[in-house]
Amino acid sequence: MQDVAIAVGQRYRKADGTELVFEVVELVNSANFPHARIVQVDHPSEYRVIALSALTDRRHYARESVGNLPVARRGEQRLAFAAGD
Repeated sequence: MQDVAIAVGQRYRKADGTELVFEVVELVNSANFPHARIVQVDHPSEYRVIALSALTDRRHYARESVGNLPVARRGEQRLAFAAGD
């Protein structure tokens, strides 16, 4: 598997034909499994927590070019650890 850097502010489009675009707002590491919290760009109150491996799988999501109006601040962020890890 290819090592892909994921950063807060990156956007991904669902590959299921819905045209939904999500932006990474937080990176977390729960039980040593890296995940990203993503929000729907058109509806920021809609969010998901998804495994980084699923986010980088082109069968599920395609990386978008950087948008002009970010939902979250841009930049690299370290993985946070969930309580109990």
